[in-house]
Amino acid sequence: MKKEIKKPNQLIKASHGMTLQQQRLFMAALSQVNDNDESTIEGVIDLSEICDLKNDYRAYKQAARKLTGYRIEVENDGAWEYKTLFDSFRGIDYQPIIRYRFGTSVFSEVVMLKKRFTLLKAKLIFKLKGAYSLRLYELLKIGHGEYDHVDYPVEDLRKMFSIPDHKHKRFDSFKRSVIEKPIQEINELTDINVKVEYLKKWRKVEKIRFVYQDKQVIDLLGDSNKESNEDIVKIERILKELQVSDSFLKSMSQVAFDYKALAVELEFLKDLADALPQEVVTDKVFKIFNKHRQDS
Repeated sequence: MKKEIKKPNQLIKASHGMTLQQQRLFMAALSQVNDNDESTIEGVIDLSEICDLKNDYRAYKQAARKLTGYRIEVENDGAWEYKTLFDSFRGIDYQPIIRYRFGTSVFSEVVMLKKRFTLLKAKLIFKLKGAYSLRLYELLKIGHGEYDHVDYPVEDLRKMFSIPDHKHKRFDSFKRSVIEKPIQEINELTDINVKVEYLKKWRKVEKIRFVYQDKQVIDLLGDSNKESNEDIVKIERILKELQVSDSFLKSMSQVAFDYKALAVELEFLKDLADALPQEVVTDKVFKIFNKHRQDS
């Protein structure tokens, strides 16, 4: 299975009514789509990669059956369209390989909307156990990279997650099951860290604000490398003094491993910084990080 799943934002929103098993089958298929190869409208999924075949086979067979009749409904300014997500699934009982074929109209849309893809890391997604965790993660990734937070009305979240009116009627139940448990799992297992703020109107929570940040940015100055903790603290202090922006840190694609050498070079740059324009300082910091990234 490929490392990245390319999933159009529209399909993410439409898939929120799926069960966890249905979503995993959907994403396993989408992970194999090649934008420039129409033959990838069909393919195979190895169930042993996404579930315990002995215990979960029946649930995934049922999920495949349901997905064959699953419709995506699109309505916009009075115009509407109903699309069939999959044309077919085929397999043999308790054998790991199942074959699928996307609906033609959905596959064409995936190809045409390739510029609006949200990249989701497959290994991270398949670790998530709760259906709400997966749905919330997808929802946050729709806008991730464009904003550092997003607000959703509580009622909108209930609709997007297809929560029946009789379920989680009390806000404390909704908060615990739909927000707090999924956020804990997302923070532990995925590539983003999320904090939640509850926005009230009078005494009632009306909206929920999700504040999120790339873990690569956080881990850059975290204490995951205990042997280098003093150097990491020094690096954090120097970067603050050099006024390095969050957007710059987000542009770093991986952490430099030699923290001690990195700290020495940044310390030297700090001594020169007062005589340099800020853009020159930022450029030099970038080059220092790149040097150690290449050397690591």
